[in-house]
Amino acid sequence: ADAPSDEMARVIGTAYRLYGALDARGRTALDRLAEQRGRLPVPEQLVLDSLLEGWFSVFEVLRVKLDEAIQLRDVLNKRDLWIQERAASRQVQLGDMIFGWLTVEETGTRLEGAVGHVPAHLAKGFVSGMRRARRALEKERPELSWKKQLGLLALPACELAAEAFAHAPAPQLVNTE
Repeated sequence: ADAPSDEMARVIGTAYRLYGALDARGRTALDRLAEQRGRLPVPEQLVLDSLLEGWFSVFEVLRVKLDEAIQLRDVLNKRDLWIQERAASRQVQLGDMIFGWLTVEETGTRLEGAVGHVPAHLAKGFVSGMRRARRALEKERPELSWKKQLGLLALPACELAAEAFAHAPAPQLVNTE
């Protein structure tokens, strides 16, 4: 897998500004939009609802059904779930880590689109760093809901992913003859 790109960081950063960053009153841009919900057309209300039901986290790939779905373990919330996902089902392997936002819709749970990826062989340090960041945030901001706490972890996730790739071991060539 390739190291995280500037594009991935930009996309995660944009999603963070919408779903994770908090204003002085502890609201996200999504929360502020929800205050205007009644003025939105019904299709936009449904999208808003699915985003409000979703959350950011780090997910371990447990099982893959090609072109259909991925079973994930939310490693920060200790729960397993299936998400509907066609494209990523061909891009991930068992043990890989995905980080990003989920949406929860009537038809199922999906990745929002702003997603990062850490391959399994680099996952250990990444996950332990994310767990440390989560514990620190729980102590620093106990007044926030778990979803808002997790939303604040998007930028640290990008930094930890980049660090994991920067310290990746060099591939070992083995002569089998």
